[in-house]
Amino acid sequence: MLKESNLIITKLKEHKALIGLLYIFSLVLAVTTLFISLLSGPAIKVFIDPKAKINIDPQILEIMGLFKITAGSLLTETVIIQLPILLIGLATVRFFLQASVFGGWELIGERISKDIRESLIKCYVYLDPKVKMNVKTKEIETSIATVISNETYTLKYYIVRFFGGIPREIVLSILLFSALFLISVKLTVIFMLVLLPLSLFLSKLAKKIKKRTRAEFDRQNELAEWIQQRITGMETIKHYGSEKKELADMEEFSRSL
Repeated sequence: MLKESNLIITKLKEHKALIGLLYIFSLVLAVTTLFISLLSGPAIKVFIDPKAKINIDPQILEIMGLFKITAGSLLTETVIIQLPILLIGLATVRFFLQASVFGGWELIGERISKDIRESLIKCYVYLDPKVKMNVKTKEIETSIATVISNETYTLKYYIVRFFGGIPREIVLSILLFSALFLISVKLTVIFMLVLLPLSLFLSKLAKKIKKRTRAEFDRQNELAEWIQQRITGMETIKHYGSEKKELADMEEFSRSL
């Protein structure tokens, strides 16, 4: 496991410039999401009724006062009237940031997976023919296609989710929780005691369902790969006259799944 982690870190270092840019985008994305969350309510209210009165929080007024902006100033009123347009603009910026971050990490994950797939294939292609004829090598050969397809996909998903998604989600969670605490302590308590435990329970349940689904998918895919390899190697099977052995292996393999 340690060797695999070191391999991933080494591969990630090859894309450190792009990763640095993506982390900057992630930070801006988190801040943009925070502003969208805070402005959604007032923006919808202004959109429904342009003459509606928007109550500004006293703490925000104090911060605005540092910049010589008062509640009744023309600039404040203009900003409030333009809230729907501002919200649409922020949502557009967030969309492009989200697409850039997600696409960038997908690109990095796919490049690393491609390098690993090519390394596995080269190792097998240039393997000594005598070693290939070994019984243990034959057993590995039956699952090498599954390893190249499934395991590298899992690795790519791990890179995208762990290195790309988790830092962004942590920053966003801290910002949103801070905003919730400043807006209402009661809502924060309700969230901590009710909504958070419920979301954790649902997340744990979803992981169990996903794990079972993934295991079933792997079994079906492994069986399909096994059959495909036998069909492709039909000439070799006929040449060695190993039909009975292949049928026996097929029955045993099916039982194991």
